[in-house]
Amino acid sequence: MSTGKFIKRPDSSVRDEKLKKLDKLIAAKDAENKALDNELKKIVVPQKVAEKRKELISKLTELREKQANFKGKRNTVFAQIKEIENQIRKNIAEIQKSSHKQFKTAQDVDNRVKELEDLIGTGELRILEERKYAKEISDLHKLRRDFGGVEKLQELVDNDKAQIESLKKSLDFGKELRDEYDAIQKELDEINAQNKTINEKRDVLYKQKKEIYAAKNELYGEARKARDDYEKEFQKFKNLMEQQKLEQAQMEERTQLNKQVAEIKKSIQAEQARKDSPAFAYEIDSIHSVIFVLDPSYVKPQPISKPSVAVPWNTSNASSSLNKKRTINRQIGTPNGEVLHKPEETKDTKSSTASKKTASRKANDKAFINPEVITRLADLKISQPTSNEETSGTLESLKEKLAYFEENREAEAERIKQASEAALEKLNSELAELEAKLSELGPLTE
Repeated sequence: MSTGKFIKRPDSSVRDEKLKKLDKLIAAKDAENKALDNELKKIVVPQKVAEKRKELISKLTELREKQANFKGKRNTVFAQIKEIENQIRKNIAEIQKSSHKQFKTAQDVDNRVKELEDLIGTGELRILEERKYAKEISDLHKLRRDFGGVEKLQELVDNDKAQIESLKKSLDFGKELRDEYDAIQKELDEINAQNKTINEKRDVLYKQKKEIYAAKNELYGEARKARDDYEKEFQKFKNLMEQQKLEQAQMEERTQLNKQVAEIKKSIQAEQARKDSPAFAYEIDSIHSVIFVLDPSYVKPQPISKPSVAVPWNTSNASSSLNKKRTINRQIGTPNGEVLHKPEETKDTKSSTASKKTASRKANDKAFINPEVITRLADLKISQPTSNEETSGTLESLKEKLAYFEENREAEAERIKQASEAALEKLNSELAELEAKLSELGPLTE
């Protein structure tokens, strides 16, 4: 992106117009929904029936809670029954293991013992038979003792069976709950059947309300999208503006740096020229030029060199000043390659009247100096002569200045060299820093 390019701001009026239309549509849906609510208020179940229905629903809720609690209790009872049945099976196995094929109970054993004792008591048995029956009676007594443990096991089995029956009876409460629940549900179903028409009408209205809610959600979605799209465009606009602002700042910084670089390079060139120029060149050449103007017999040497910095000698002003004296000009070389003008009397003055000659002689009693000479004298800090008599003093001052400058030229040249080298080092350092900053900014983006 080029810096300064116009960036168009997103048009919020488009978004606002779309949102305005969507708000109207949403308001219309709200009105439809409100109308349906009013219809629902009219289509209601009679109060008594509604209260009865509410009561039955409350009872069903309580029964569901009881059934949920009973379900946990029933699982506990089943676990107990299972444990008792396992114990019964174990005891029955012990009984079967200890039982006799001939005698099923202890009473059967007692009856056999009594029968054998009666036979022996008759005295009619032979000794072998009597011994045989006596041994059997002894075995039966031993068997009788074993039947005592079986009786205890049988008693345990009977008790466990009785406990199981008791536990099973406790489960009958679940059946009672089911019967009660079914009866209440049947009554509630009858009420619902009576209210079927009302419920169907209400269901239709509720379905319409559901459709309205869906349509409203769709409209809300479009509104959100319109806002989001605008926000994205506006954020993009802000980002572009920030980017442009950054690039503008970089360009301004680059321009400022380039300006500083140009100024420093110009200073470096000026300082290098100052370093290479002869010391007091401007002052010495100025003195020669001024002496030549004040003393026509003075032989002016060649200029030392063209100085890098000097006050310019405006020849047009000098010529203009001398022309007012009706003089012709003689070209005189100056340090800048310009010309100074030495006034000389013209031939026209010889043909002037006697009165004009007298006036001219009176005017020559005063020293005439053009403005450029005055400027050079001021630069050299020498007072300008106000009369011809003061010209000799001015010439002496100029020669003293000339002697001073020529005597101190080498020392001044060394001083200028050292000062220039220090200044050049500082300027080159500053130039390197500025060029490094320019390099960090990188090239301009198109």
